Amino acid sequence: TYCLSLSLSLSVSVSLSVSVSVSLCLCISLCLCLSLSLCPLSLSLCLSLCPLSLSLSLCPSLSVSLSVSLSLSLSVPLSLSLSLCPSLSLCLCLCLSLSVSLSLSLSLQRSAQSAVEDSDQIFTELIRSIERRSSEVKELIRAQEKAQVSQAEGLLEQLKQEIAELRKRSTELEQLSHTEDHIHFLQSYQSLSSISVSSDLPSIVVRPLQYFGDVSKTVSELREKLEDFLKGEWTKISTTVNIVDVVLPPEPKTREQLLQYSCQLTLDPNTAGTHLSLSEGNRKVTYTGQVQPYPDHPDRFTNYRQVLCREGLSGRCYWEVERTGDVVTAVSYKDISRTGTDGGFGLNNKSWSLQCYRGGYWFRHNNVETKVSGPQSSRVGVYLDHKAGTLSFYSVSDTMTLLHRVQTTFTQPLYPGFSLYNYNNTAELVKL
Repeated sequence: TYCLSLSLSLSVSVSLSVSVSVSLCLCISLCLCLSLSLCPLSLSLCLSLCPLSLSLSLCPSLSVSLSVSLSLSLSVPLSLSLSLCPSLSLCLCLCLSLSVSLSLSLSLQRSAQSAVEDSDQIFTELIRSIERRSSEVKELIRAQEKAQVSQAEGLLEQLKQEIAELRKRSTELEQLSHTEDHIHFLQSYQSLSSISVSSDLPSIVVRPLQYFGDVSKTVSELREKLEDFLKGEWTKISTTVNIVDVVLPPEPKTREQLLQYSCQLTLDPNTAGTHLSLSEGNRKVTYTGQVQPYPDHPDRFTNYRQVLCREGLSGRCYWEVERTGDVVTAVSYKDISRTGTDGGFGLNNKSWSLQCYRGGYWFRHNNVETKVSGPQSSRVGVYLDHKAGTLSFYSVSDTMTLLHRVQTTFTQPLYPGFSLYNYNNTAELVKL
Protein backbone atom coordinates (compact mmCIF):
# COMPACT_ATOMS: atom_id res chain seq x y z
CA THR A 1 0.00 0.00 0.00
CA TYR A 2 1.38 3.36 -1.04
CA CYS A 3 0.16 6.73 -0.08
CA LEU A 4 0.77 9.83 -2.10
CA SER A 5 0.68 13.19 -0.45
CA LEU A 6 1.45 16.50 -2.06
CA SER A 7 1.91 19.57 0.09
CA LEU A 8 2.68 23.08 -0.93
CA SER A 9 3.60 25.64 1.68
CA LEU A 10 4.25 29.30 1.19
CA SER A 11 5.38 31.52 4.02
CA VAL A 12 6.03 35.20 3.81
CA SER A 13 7.25 37.27 6.72
CA VAL A 14 7.82 40.98 6.64
CA SER A 15 9.68 42.87 9.34
CA LEU A 16 10.26 46.56 9.60
CA SER A 17 12.94 47.94 11.87
CA VAL A 18 14.73 51.21 12.44
CA SER A 19 18.43 50.95 13.22
CA VAL A 20 20.46 53.03 15.64
CA SER A 21 21.96 55.01 12.79
CA VAL A 22 18.52 56.28 11.70
CA SER A 23 18.42 53.81 8.84
CA LEU A 24 15.21 52.16 7.62
CA CYS A 25 15.65 48.42 7.19
CA LEU A 26 13.05 46.18 5.50
CA CYS A 27 13.54 42.42 5.61
CA ILE A 28 11.37 39.97 3.65
CA SER A 29 11.88 36.23 3.91
CA LEU A 30 10.14 33.93 1.41
CA CYS A 31 10.07 30.15 1.66
CA LEU A 32 8.43 27.82 -0.84
CA CYS A 33 8.44 24.13 0.09
CA LEU A 34 7.11 21.21 -1.97
CA SER A 35 7.11 17.76 -0.41
CA LEU A 36 6.15 14.44 -2.04
CA SER A 37 5.58 11.50 0.24
CA LEU A 38 5.39 7.84 -0.90
CA CYS A 39 4.95 5.88 2.27
CA PRO A 40 6.99 4.48 3.84
CA LEU A 41 9.49 6.68 2.00
CA SER A 42 9.28 10.43 1.62
CA LEU A 43 10.82 12.80 -0.87
CA SER A 44 11.11 16.46 0.04
CA LEU A 45 12.12 19.34 -2.20
CA CYS A 46 12.50 22.83 -0.77
CA LEU A 47 13.21 26.03 -2.63
CA SER A 48 14.09 28.91 -0.36
CA LEU A 49 14.58 32.58 -1.08
CA CYS A 50 15.76 33.87 2.26
CA PRO A 51 16.64 36.28 3.41
CA LEU A 52 15.52 38.82 0.86
CA SER A 53 16.51 42.12 2.42
CA LEU A 54 16.21 45.67 1.25
CA SER A 55 18.00 48.33 3.26
CA LEU A 56 17.42 52.04 2.75
CA SER A 57 19.66 54.50 4.57
CA LEU A 58 18.13 57.90 5.26
CA CYS A 59 21.38 59.79 4.84
CA PRO A 60 22.38 62.72 2.58
CA SER A 61 23.29 60.07 -0.02
CA LEU A 62 20.74 57.29 -0.63
CA SER A 63 22.16 53.78 -0.56
CA VAL A 64 20.25 50.61 -1.46
CA SER A 65 21.55 47.14 -0.78
CA LEU A 66 19.86 43.92 -1.92
CA SER A 67 20.95 40.42 -1.00
CA VAL A 68 19.32 37.17 -2.18
CA SER A 69 20.38 33.68 -1.22
CA LEU A 70 19.04 30.65 -3.11
CA SER A 71 19.30 27.19 -1.62
CA LEU A 72 18.06 23.83 -2.94
CA SER A 73 17.74 20.85 -0.67
CA LEU A 74 16.92 17.26 -1.63
CA SER A 75 16.56 14.60 1.01
CA VAL A 76 15.09 11.12 1.31
CA PRO A 77 14.73 10.37 5.01
CA LEU A 78 12.07 8.38 6.72
CA SER A 79 11.08 11.48 8.53
CA LEU A 80 12.29 14.98 7.69
CA SER A 81 11.88 18.29 9.38
CA LEU A 82 13.99 21.04 7.86
CA SER A 83 13.77 24.81 7.94
CA LEU A 84 15.95 26.83 5.62
CA CYS A 85 14.61 30.23 6.64
CA PRO A 86 16.31 32.20 9.40
CA SER A 87 14.21 33.40 12.23
CA LEU A 88 12.83 36.89 12.39
CA SER A 89 15.26 37.87 15.15
CA LEU A 90 18.23 36.65 13.10
CA CYS A 91 17.06 38.59 10.07
CA LEU A 92 16.56 41.67 12.19
CA CYS A 93 20.00 41.24 13.76
CA LEU A 94 21.65 40.90 10.36
CA CYS A 95 19.88 43.96 9.05
CA LEU A 96 20.76 46.03 12.08
CA SER A 97 24.37 44.89 11.99
CA LEU A 98 24.68 45.69 8.30
CA SER A 99 22.98 49.07 8.72
CA VAL A 100 25.10 50.10 11.71
CA SER A 101 28.28 48.95 9.97
CA LEU A 102 27.48 50.88 6.80
CA SER A 103 26.46 53.96 8.76
CA LEU A 104 29.61 53.85 10.90
CA SER A 105 31.81 53.42 7.84
CA LEU A 106 30.15 56.30 5.99
CA SER A 107 30.32 58.53 9.07
CA LEU A 108 34.02 57.76 9.52
CA GLN A 109 34.72 58.47 5.85
CA ARG A 110 32.84 61.76 5.97
CA SER A 111 34.67 62.82 9.13
CA ALA A 112 38.09 61.93 7.69
CA GLN A 113 37.31 63.64 4.38
CA SER A 114 36.12 66.76 6.19
CA ALA A 115 39.33 66.84 8.26
CA VAL A 116 41.45 66.44 5.11
CA GLU A 117 39.59 69.23 3.31
CA ASP A 118 39.74 71.57 6.30
CA SER A 119 43.46 70.90 6.79
CA ASP A 120 44.13 71.45 3.09
CA GLN A 121 42.25 74.76 3.15
CA ILE A 122 44.04 75.95 6.29
CA PHE A 123 47.50 75.07 4.94
CA THR A 124 46.64 76.68 1.59
CA GLU A 125 45.65 79.89 3.39
CA LEU A 126 48.84 79.70 5.45
CA ILE A 127 50.97 79.32 2.30
CA ARG A 128 49.14 82.23 0.66
CA SER A 129 49.72 84.34 3.75
CA ILE A 130 53.46 83.58 3.66
CA GLU A 131 53.55 84.32 -0.07
CA ARG A 132 51.82 87.67 0.55
CA ARG A 133 54.34 88.53 3.24
CA SER A 134 57.15 87.51 0.89
CA SER A 135 55.80 89.84 -1.82
CA GLU A 136 55.45 92.65 0.70
CA VAL A 137 59.07 92.20 1.83
CA LYS A 138 60.25 92.21 -1.79
CA GLU A 139 58.29 95.39 -2.52
CA LEU A 140 59.63 96.99 0.65
CA ILE A 141 63.21 96.12 -0.31
CA ARG A 142 62.75 97.42 -3.88
CA ALA A 143 61.15 100.64 -2.64
CA GLN A 144 63.96 101.21 -0.15
CA GLU A 145 66.52 100.38 -2.84
CA LYS A 146 64.95 102.91 -5.19
CA ALA A 147 64.86 105.58 -2.49
CA GLN A 148 68.48 104.98 -1.50
CA VAL A 149 69.67 104.97 -5.11
CA SER A 150 67.78 108.20 -5.79
CA GLN A 151 69.29 109.78 -2.68
CA ALA A 152 72.77 108.58 -3.64
CA GLU A 153 72.39 109.90 -7.18
CA GLY A 154 71.28 113.29 -5.84
CA LEU A 155 74.26 113.45 -3.51
CA LEU A 156 76.57 112.38 -6.33
CA GLU A 157 75.27 115.12 -8.61
CA GLN A 158 75.70 117.68 -5.84
CA LEU A 159 79.23 116.44 -5.22
CA LYS A 160 80.04 116.74 -8.91
CA GLN A 161 78.93 120.37 -8.90
CA GLU A 162 80.99 121.09 -5.80
CA ILE A 163 84.03 119.39 -7.33
CA ALA A 164 83.66 121.39 -10.54
CA GLU A 165 83.43 124.61 -8.56
CA LEU A 166 86.49 123.67 -6.50
CA ARG A 167 88.47 122.81 -9.62
CA LYS A 168 87.55 126.16 -11.17
CA ARG A 169 88.67 128.00 -8.04
CA SER A 170 91.86 125.95 -7.90
CA THR A 171 92.68 126.96 -11.49
CA GLU A 172 92.05 130.63 -10.80
CA LEU A 173 94.18 130.48 -7.67
CA GLU A 174 96.94 128.80 -9.62
CA GLN A 175 96.85 131.59 -12.20
CA LEU A 176 96.71 134.24 -9.49
CA SER A 177 99.78 132.82 -7.79
CA HIS A 178 101.88 133.78 -10.82
CA THR A 179 100.85 137.49 -10.87
CA GLU A 180 103.40 140.10 -9.85
CA ASP A 181 100.78 142.72 -9.02
CA HIS A 182 100.45 142.31 -5.27
CA ILE A 183 97.47 144.66 -4.98
CA HIS A 184 95.58 142.68 -7.65
CA PHE A 185 96.56 139.44 -5.86
CA LEU A 186 95.12 140.56 -2.55
CA GLN A 187 91.88 141.82 -4.10
CA SER A 188 91.36 138.67 -6.20
CA TYR A 189 92.29 136.27 -3.40
CA GLN A 190 89.69 137.81 -1.11
CA SER A 191 86.93 137.23 -3.66
CA LEU A 192 88.10 133.70 -4.45
CA SER A 193 88.40 132.67 -0.81
CA SER A 194 84.80 133.75 -0.14
CA ILE A 195 83.54 130.80 -2.23
CA SER A 196 82.73 128.07 0.30
CA VAL A 197 81.70 124.46 -0.04
CA SER A 198 78.00 123.77 0.69
CA SER A 199 77.45 122.79 4.30
CA ASP A 200 74.32 120.87 3.34
CA LEU A 201 76.31 117.86 2.23
CA PRO A 202 75.95 115.08 4.81
CA SER A 203 78.79 112.88 5.83
CA ILE A 204 78.55 109.69 3.79
CA VAL A 205 79.38 106.29 5.29
CA VAL A 206 79.29 103.41 2.82
CA ARG A 207 79.20 99.78 4.00
CA PRO A 208 80.39 97.75 1.03
CA LEU A 209 79.04 94.23 0.47
CA GLN A 210 76.39 94.63 3.20
CA TYR A 211 73.68 97.10 2.37
CA PHE A 212 70.55 94.88 2.89
CA GLY A 213 72.44 92.09 4.65
CA ASP A 214 70.62 92.81 7.92
CA VAL A 215 67.31 92.23 6.15
CA SER A 216 68.44 88.79 4.98
CA LYS A 217 69.57 87.97 8.50
CA THR A 218 66.19 89.00 9.95
CA VAL A 219 64.27 86.91 7.39
CA SER A 220 66.55 83.95 8.12
CA GLU A 221 65.83 84.26 11.85
CA LEU A 222 62.11 84.34 11.05
CA ARG A 223 62.45 81.12 9.08
CA GLU A 224 64.19 79.39 11.98
CA LYS A 225 61.50 80.54 14.41
CA LEU A 226 58.75 79.30 12.10
CA GLU A 227 60.46 75.93 11.69
CA ASP A 228 60.78 75.52 15.46
CA PHE A 229 57.15 76.55 15.93
CA LEU A 230 55.95 74.13 13.24
CA LYS A 231 57.91 71.28 14.81
CA GLY A 232 56.18 71.83 18.14
CA GLU A 233 52.75 72.20 16.55
CA TRP A 234 53.31 69.15 14.36
CA THR A 235 53.83 67.05 17.47
CA LYS A 236 50.48 68.28 18.82
CA ILE A 237 48.72 67.62 15.49
CA SER A 238 50.12 64.11 15.07
CA THR A 239 49.24 63.27 18.67
CA THR A 240 45.68 64.51 18.15
CA VAL A 241 45.32 62.41 14.99
CA ASN A 242 46.75 59.28 16.58
CA ILE A 243 44.38 59.33 19.56
CA VAL A 244 41.28 59.22 17.35
CA ASP A 245 39.33 56.09 18.33
CA VAL A 246 36.16 55.35 16.40
CA VAL A 247 35.28 52.22 18.33
CA LEU A 248 36.55 51.99 21.88
CA PRO A 249 37.65 48.49 22.89
CA PRO A 250 35.54 46.70 25.50
CA GLU A 251 36.60 46.93 29.12
CA PRO A 252 38.86 44.05 30.17
CA LYS A 253 37.08 41.37 32.19
CA THR A 254 39.89 39.16 33.51
CA ARG A 255 43.05 39.99 35.40
CA GLU A 256 45.12 38.77 32.45
CA GLN A 257 43.36 41.26 30.21
CA LEU A 258 43.75 44.05 32.76
CA LEU A 259 47.47 43.38 33.12
CA GLN A 260 47.90 44.30 29.45
CA TYR A 261 47.36 47.91 30.56
CA SER A 262 49.55 47.78 33.68
CA CYS A 263 51.61 50.90 34.37
CA GLN A 264 54.49 51.64 36.72
CA LEU A 265 53.78 54.41 39.23
CA THR A 266 55.88 56.23 41.82
CA LEU A 267 54.80 58.43 44.71
CA ASP A 268 55.72 62.12 44.66
CA PRO A 269 57.50 63.15 47.91
CA ASN A 270 56.59 66.80 47.26
CA THR A 271 52.89 65.96 47.76
CA ALA A 272 53.18 63.70 50.83
CA GLY A 273 51.61 64.89 54.09
CA THR A 274 54.14 65.54 56.81
CA HIS A 275 53.15 62.42 58.83
CA LEU A 276 53.66 60.06 55.87
CA SER A 277 56.90 58.23 55.18
CA LEU A 278 57.84 56.95 51.71
CA SER A 279 59.97 53.86 51.09
CA GLU A 280 60.62 51.05 48.59
CA GLY A 281 61.76 53.49 45.94
CA ASN A 282 58.78 55.79 46.57
CA ARG A 283 56.31 52.96 45.94
CA LYS A 284 55.21 52.49 49.56
CA VAL A 285 53.68 54.98 51.99
CA THR A 286 53.33 54.52 55.76
CA TYR A 287 51.51 56.61 58.34
CA THR A 288 54.20 57.00 61.02
CA GLY A 289 52.50 59.46 63.35
CA GLN A 290 55.70 61.51 63.38
CA VAL A 291 56.45 64.66 61.43
CA GLN A 292 58.85 63.95 58.56
CA PRO A 293 61.59 66.47 57.63
CA TYR A 294 60.03 67.41 54.31
CA PRO A 295 60.84 70.84 52.85
CA ASP A 296 58.05 73.29 52.21
CA HIS A 297 56.44 72.80 48.83
CA PRO A 298 53.26 74.24 47.25
CA ASP A 299 52.14 70.74 46.15
CA ARG A 300 52.22 69.28 49.67
CA PHE A 301 48.97 68.30 51.43
CA THR A 302 48.83 70.07 54.77
CA ASN A 303 45.39 69.14 56.14
CA TYR A 304 45.23 65.46 55.14
CA ARG A 305 47.51 62.43 55.32
CA GLN A 306 47.55 62.08 51.55
CA VAL A 307 50.04 61.58 48.73
CA LEU A 308 49.82 61.63 44.93
CA CYS A 309 51.83 59.84 42.27
CA ARG A 310 54.17 61.66 39.92
CA GLU A 311 52.50 60.30 36.81
CA GLY A 312 49.43 61.93 35.28
CA LEU A 313 47.32 59.35 33.41
CA SER A 314 45.31 60.14 30.28
CA GLY A 315 45.02 56.76 28.55
CA ARG A 316 44.16 53.19 29.56
CA CYS A 317 45.99 52.15 32.73
CA TYR A 318 45.74 49.45 35.40
CA TRP A 319 47.51 49.28 38.76
CA GLU A 320 47.20 47.36 42.02
CA VAL A 321 47.66 48.42 45.63
CA GLU A 322 48.57 46.17 48.56
CA ARG A 323 47.29 47.69 51.79
CA THR A 324 47.34 47.14 55.52
CA GLY A 325 44.71 48.82 57.66
CA ASP A 326 42.31 51.54 56.57
CA VAL A 327 43.39 53.07 53.26
CA VAL A 328 41.74 55.29 50.66
CA THR A 329 42.66 54.54 47.05
CA ALA A 330 41.91 57.48 44.77
CA VAL A 331 42.53 59.37 41.55
CA SER A 332 42.60 63.15 41.41
CA TYR A 333 43.14 66.12 39.14
CA LYS A 334 46.40 67.92 39.76
CA ASP A 335 44.69 71.15 40.80
CA ILE A 336 43.02 69.62 43.87
CA SER A 337 43.33 71.85 46.94
CA ARG A 338 46.48 71.17 48.98
CA THR A 339 45.68 73.34 51.98
CA GLY A 340 41.89 73.67 52.20
CA THR A 341 39.53 71.53 54.26
CA ASP A 342 37.86 70.30 51.07
CA GLY A 343 41.12 68.86 49.73
CA GLY A 344 40.46 65.32 50.99
CA PHE A 345 40.06 62.60 48.36
CA GLY A 346 36.38 62.25 47.48
CA LEU A 347 35.32 65.45 49.25
CA ASN A 348 35.30 67.50 46.03
CA ASN A 349 34.54 67.23 42.32
CA LYS A 350 38.22 66.84 41.47
CA SER A 351 38.78 63.38 42.97
CA TRP A 352 37.22 59.90 43.08
CA SER A 353 38.01 57.55 45.96
CA LEU A 354 37.37 54.03 47.25
CA GLN A 355 37.57 53.87 51.05
CA CYS A 356 38.64 50.54 52.51
CA TYR A 357 37.62 51.18 56.10
CA ARG A 358 36.71 48.91 59.04
CA GLY A 359 36.04 45.87 56.92
CA GLY A 360 33.87 47.63 54.34
CA TYR A 361 34.03 49.61 51.12
CA TRP A 362 32.66 53.07 50.38
CA PHE A 363 32.91 55.05 47.16
CA ARG A 364 33.03 58.83 47.49
CA HIS A 365 32.99 61.69 44.97
CA ASN A 366 32.04 65.35 45.45
CA ASN A 367 31.38 64.51 49.12
CA VAL A 368 28.67 61.99 48.20
CA GLU A 369 29.30 58.58 49.80
CA THR A 370 27.98 55.25 48.47
CA LYS A 371 28.22 51.92 50.30
CA VAL A 372 29.88 49.26 48.15
CA SER A 373 29.53 45.51 48.68
CA GLY A 374 32.18 42.97 47.79
CA PRO A 375 34.64 40.44 49.18
CA GLN A 376 37.31 41.75 51.52
CA SER A 377 40.86 41.68 50.22
CA SER A 378 44.13 43.36 51.08
CA ARG A 379 44.69 44.15 47.41
CA VAL A 380 42.72 46.62 45.29
CA GLY A 381 42.97 46.90 41.52
CA VAL A 382 42.16 50.10 39.63
CA TYR A 383 41.44 50.34 35.89
CA LEU A 384 41.19 53.71 34.15
CA ASP A 385 40.06 54.37 30.60
CA HIS A 386 40.40 58.13 30.49
CA LYS A 387 38.91 58.66 27.04
CA ALA A 388 35.92 56.41 27.71
CA GLY A 389 35.41 58.11 31.08
CA THR A 390 35.54 54.78 32.92
CA LEU A 391 37.06 54.20 36.37
CA SER A 392 36.74 50.71 37.91
CA PHE A 393 37.78 49.38 41.33
CA TYR A 394 38.36 45.66 41.87
CA SER A 395 38.87 43.38 44.84
CA VAL A 396 41.88 41.23 43.92
CA SER A 397 42.53 37.83 45.47
CA ASP A 398 42.35 34.41 43.82
CA THR A 399 39.53 35.92 41.80
CA MET A 400 38.73 39.38 40.45
CA THR A 401 35.56 41.04 41.72
CA LEU A 402 34.30 44.37 40.43
CA LEU A 403 33.50 46.59 43.39
CA HIS A 404 32.43 49.82 41.72
CA ARG A 405 32.51 51.41 38.28
CA VAL A 406 32.33 55.13 37.50
CA GLN A 407 31.11 56.43 34.14
CA THR A 408 31.81 60.13 33.63
CA THR A 409 33.83 62.57 31.53
CA PHE A 410 37.38 63.35 32.60
CA THR A 411 38.70 66.77 31.57
CA GLN A 412 42.27 66.56 32.91
CA PRO A 413 44.94 63.91 33.45
CA LEU A 414 44.34 61.87 36.61
CA TYR A 415 46.92 61.26 39.33
CA PRO A 416 46.61 58.14 41.52
CA GLY A 417 46.83 58.81 45.23
CA PHE A 418 46.35 57.38 48.73
CA SER A 419 45.09 58.54 52.08
CA LEU A 420 45.88 56.69 55.32
CA TYR A 421 43.72 56.80 58.44
CA ASN A 422 45.65 55.29 61.35
CA TYR A 423 49.11 54.67 62.73
CA ASN A 424 51.15 52.06 60.80
CA ASN A 425 48.62 51.87 57.95
CA THR A 426 50.46 51.26 54.66
CA ALA A 427 49.75 51.29 50.94
CA GLU A 428 52.20 49.89 48.40
CA LEU A 429 52.08 50.01 44.61
CA VAL A 430 52.47 46.44 43.37
CA LYS A 431 55.05 45.68 40.68
CA LEU A 432 53.08 44.02 37.88
